[in-house]
Amino acid sequence: MCVNFVGDKVFCENCAKSLEAMKIVSSQNKRNQPSNNILLDNPYEEEYEIRKKRNSNGKSLIWLVIVIFSIAVYAQLYFYTNPTEANIDQQQLAINQRLVSIVQCLNVFRKIGQILTIGEMPDSQLKCEDPSGPLVITTDGDTISISHPNPSIYGVSQISVSNDNPFPTLLD
Repeated sequence: MCVNFVGDKVFCENCAKSLEAMKIVSSQNKRNQPSNNILLDNPYEEEYEIRKKRNSNGKSLIWLVIVIFSIAVYAQLYFYTNPTEANIDQQQLAINQRLVSIVQCLNVFRKIGQILTIGEMPDSQLKCEDPSGPLVITTDGDTISISHPNPSIYGVSQISVSNDNPFPTLLD
């Protein structure tokens, strides 16, 4: 700046020329100045971006699979621990209970048959769970036969076992 500077940018001739030259040089420097963003001029930038995107897609796919399987496992655990209760027909439930009690009674008679085959008498406490009384024991020579006192509660006419036939016999 020159000494004649008044505040409203009035310069002497020499200062005005040097100021003008400075403006021209600075404008040319701005045009010729290299870009600050080197990645934009990098020829491998697109390949880098593609690889970066592919790697992030692979990782996100792995995480997605992990999340889906985790949800599936937790859902199975939830439904296993909290089963839905279906309405069961009372008649079907009674039939199922009757079948279970028949099978349990047949298992008792099977145990009695095994005891008879080894030549021993079964314990008097060994009987079916129904309140029908003690088992009926009949002997005919060497044959010992044990039968249920009230087989009609199971819907059959006879449940029996003997030392000759240790397997329970059901008669309708």
